[in-house]
Amino acid sequence: MVAAAVEELRVGRTPSPDIWCNQRIKFGLFLDKLDPGFDRLVSGHYAQIEYRDGVCVLKRSPDQVKDQTYFLCALDQGQLRRLWFPIGHLSKGEVRRLAREWQLPNRDRKDSQGICFLGKIKYPEFVRFHLGERTGEIVELETGRTLAEHRGFWFYTIGQRKGIGLAGGPWYVVKKDVAANRVYVSHSDHYLDHARRRFVVSQVNWIAGEPEPRQLQVKVRHGPRLADCQIRSVDGDRWEVTLAEADQGIAPGQSAVFYDGEFCVGGGVIHPFEQRPQDATGRRYLPDNRNAATLPSSRTLSSRVFRFLTFRANSPVPVRSSLTVNAELSSSARLNCLSGLVGTNE
Repeated sequence: MVAAAVEELRVGRTPSPDIWCNQRIKFGLFLDKLDPGFDRLVSGHYAQIEYRDGVCVLKRSPDQVKDQTYFLCALDQGQLRRLWFPIGHLSKGEVRRLAREWQLPNRDRKDSQGICFLGKIKYPEFVRFHLGERTGEIVELETGRTLAEHRGFWFYTIGQRKGIGLAGGPWYVVKKDVAANRVYVSHSDHYLDHARRRFVVSQVNWIAGEPEPRQLQVKVRHGPRLADCQIRSVDGDRWEVTLAEADQGIAPGQSAVFYDGEFCVGGGVIHPFEQRPQDATGRRYLPDNRNAATLPSSRTLSSRVFRFLTFRANSPVPVRSSLTVNAELSSSARLNCLSGLVGTNE
């Protein structure tokens, strides 16, 4: 996961590692290694799974802010059939209320934020550890005027407003020149001039088959906002998306996730504009959901132990830790459930 995310950043794209993690690790390798006697993997995700004519469909949480279907868009039917999201029909406030009512020890715990595998490490620290720093220019796109310096284009994403560090704003990132290590920005007065109505996604995963209606809604980033759109198949792997209203923050590499009302129907990767779609390593992430070998990794997985990277709270240096899964646990109960490794955000 780390290698794939870092490589995407290195070539100027915005990766979605939480989607990969759910697809390949939490509900991929973890499910593969479960004893068949276990019927369900239980997770605290804010999402719902329903059955329609024998097909699993993924339904949004009633809590639009906490809804996590965006991060689950790459799951397939085999994965969804083995999952159970028991709090998916509740809002975060209702979960807090029940936790206090039942005097649970974590009832007042703060919500977790950020990427699941980073723990308490801040995202910029993670990026700096793997890619370092390299001074470059921040340039106003309309005038070509150099406004300031930055420490590496990989710290910025298209549509970003916070953390740019320029006075007289607000300023927004509208373009990155990878070869020149240059970040282009526009003032809010011109920001909407760079908005797009059309983009192409590839490596698309349709959860229950291609949707019949071509008029859908889409999220081009995680959040409660849904935008009306129309989709059109370009070829077997690519789909053109036309938004009803232009969006100024469409970032190549990020996932676009599609909805038909309350149901998440799938998602794909936004590829660089006016370029052939391909990820940084030439590997495909979404279509072959179960083939974990496509993700670059130096780790091996035994039948009983998952080895993964964690990070010390006071250092970006990775350390090894492990989670032991006992495959011999009793399966005599009619429904045996395991609690997954889940975070609030992914």
